[in-house]
Amino acid sequence: MITIALDDENPALEIIKHFSNKCPQITLANTFTSINAAKRYLDKNHVDIVFLDINMPAMSGLDFVKILPQNIQVIFTTSYADYALDSYNLNAADYLLKPFSFLRFVTAVNKASNLVKLKNLPVIQPFICKVDYQNVMIDPLTISFIEAMDNYLKIYTEGKIWLVRMTLKEAVLNLPQPYFQRVHKSYIVNMARIERYDSKSIYILGHTIPYSSMYIDNAEDFFQAYL
Repeated sequence: MITIALDDENPALEIIKHFSNKCPQITLANTFTSINAAKRYLDKNHVDIVFLDINMPAMSGLDFVKILPQNIQVIFTTSYADYALDSYNLNAADYLLKPFSFLRFVTAVNKASNLVKLKNLPVIQPFICKVDYQNVMIDPLTISFIEAMDNYLKIYTEGKIWLVRMTLKEAVLNLPQPYFQRVHKSYIVNMARIERYDSKSIYILGHTIPYSSMYIDNAEDFFQAYL
């Protein structure tokens, strides 16, 4: 994955350079202290992921995201926690609060990389389900995970939860593979949305999701195939 970094402070860019050199899955192609310079670079070069500070001179990072091509994933890097909600509303891949650790950096890179891969798949058909006697089309890319509740499913998307009448088995058959995986008798997850995992649970947007050996034989191999 090709990345660039924007920050008006050189020490912050040096940290991103250092961490990027330790991540074999990404190549940091350039760094910028000016949004205008970064925009000129993006007009001529392919980039998959942008590390972006929010408080930039001339234009804020939040405004800059709005003019970026939609196929570029953004990881915000900032000293201010107040902008987290704004970043999610802009569909940012992740939000790194300075000072962030290398492990947290890798988590963000994995999330953004998986989203790039997901968006590069062939055209994905909408996920059609019935909500209140009406057929609703949900963009699968916006789904984080699905939870079974008796004869219904709770579909967690960006900023909304849908309650639909459907089984998990039906949902799996209608979601794009291999990125949607059943990990438990009650859960399907979008592998590109996983933030981290441990020996018992998966963590997505503040939710703790259990996984079962019935669906995952070898956890390390299973997760490394996607993350």
